Amino acid sequence: SQGSMSRIISVYSQALQRLGITLNYRLVDFALYQQRMDTFDFDMTTIRYGGSTSPGNELFDRFGSRAASVQGSDNVWGLRDPAVDALIERVVAATSMQALQTACRALDRVLVCGWYSVPQWYSDTFRVAITAHKFSWPKTLPLYYQPEGWAVQCWWADAKPASGAPT
Repeated sequence: SQGSMSRIISVYSQALQRLGITLNYRLVDFALYQQRMDTFDFDMTTIRYGGSTSPGNELFDRFGSRAASVQGSDNVWGLRDPAVDALIERVVAATSMQALQTACRALDRVLVCGWYSVPQWYSDTFRVAITAHKFSWPKTLPLYYQPEGWAVQCWWADAKPASGAPT
């Protein structure tokens, strides 16, 4: 539904063409896109899911078997795998960081080996447009954070904008 994704999809289409696969795609408006996503009415889609620094119950909606047939769930793959369900249970039941990391790594391996998704692109930067002279934020960044949430929770509007700055 985003015209800005055409650049990425075009490159992906060219890569598939080299493998002898023809990709036909078309842009649709957001309402139709959302309806198709909610009802799992698509062959392929471009979607971005953010991670979590503390994974847990949201994994049931994204990868759990029960969510596979629930319209509007995040389980767009229709994934129904008892091994995945068991690993999600281990993630949620973890009582230590070591147990959480072990369960998450095992879940990651099972999902990656299942080839449910094909990565199209990656960026290790977070881009946000702000009026920098009107806002301030802590000088020291936290070790782990989600940029969107951190910005909303920790930035503040300056009572007096920087001198000479446009208002």
